[in-house]
Amino acid sequence: MSTPENVLDIDIGDPPGEWSGIQPIASVLDFMSISPLPGGKALLVGGKDSDGNPSVGSQIYDASTGEWQPSAEMEFGRYLHTANALSNGDVLITGGWGADFAAFRSTLRYDLAADLWIQPAPMSVTRVAHKAVTLHNGGILVAGGWAGDPLASSEIYDPDSDEWRSVGDLNVARFDHSLTVLPDGRVLAVGGEGIGDVRLASVEVFDPATDEWTEVAPLAQSRFEHSAGLMPDGRVIIVGGWEVIYLSSVEIYDPETGEWTQAASMNETRTRHQGMQLANSYFHVSGGIGDDGIIRSSEAYDWQTDSWGPAGNLRQARFGHTVMIMDNGDVIAVGGFTDSGLTRSAETVTARPQ
Repeated sequence: MSTPENVLDIDIGDPPGEWSGIQPIASVLDFMSISPLPGGKALLVGGKDSDGNPSVGSQIYDASTGEWQPSAEMEFGRYLHTANALSNGDVLITGGWGADFAAFRSTLRYDLAADLWIQPAPMSVTRVAHKAVTLHNGGILVAGGWAGDPLASSEIYDPDSDEWRSVGDLNVARFDHSLTVLPDGRVLAVGGEGIGDVRLASVEVFDPATDEWTEVAPLAQSRFEHSAGLMPDGRVIIVGGWEVIYLSSVEIYDPETGEWTQAASMNETRTRHQGMQLANSYFHVSGGIGDDGIIRSSEAYDWQTDSWGPAGNLRQARFGHTVMIMDNGDVIAVGGFTDSGLTRSAETVTARPQ
């Protein structure tokens, strides 16, 4: 794929260093969501507590103070939902598990200015472990998920009209997959788990111009619960996950050629980790679970040298946590499952060029 001018010449600086603790969240949780808010803040929503109950709580983190403040509670708790920041600063929540494993088709919209939850139009079906991305026109594409069986359906939410419309089905029903918006506005769906507990190598591309999914070249290695990110040169990196073993392998998709290449593997196998593309072009992964149990390490991938290097150890090994890049370039990691059970601890690492 052609590389934008100045991308190959940038000084990406050093990978992230050591993690440091910040104020813990209000209660022990995993499988919550975190979304950016204006002004260098983040909204943490829902999650599952140590008794398996969904949380109704939400909290706001302020990177300038390193502190969490309570925000409005939801009427019903949920986890394994999705959260997408809207252009006006609000946050859209879709689906997820509720109490007694009741799946939601309902959605919620956090009104930042009023600090309250609004009930927008519901999705067409219940969804858990689905994925949602923001399209270039501001719409929210929701695809796949689980509702007794893996789902193939997709739909798009228009925040301006508060309406959902169904679009073309995925060719292969899936959940615990990844969705990545490509530079040209199309969306790449990768892997996941399909009907009959099959781990998928299947890959598809959604075109907003036609509202249809098209199958493209598959992965070399089927996987789900992996991480994915858009690299600075427009390619998509797929990292780790689970097949019938924990994976350390990495594959990179070029949307211009439609081809996959094998990249350097991570130093550790990991799934249920968190991965993100940093502003300085490293792809950063933290935590997870792998061959050696719950993982404390972090690694950073340098796409210019096709190599992984250490990126600091978490203060606490964890998986099922959530992470976010703040406006100042730092990364926060929150909650998750540890060797001693669920945790309320949170930590941060400097992830901007030094």
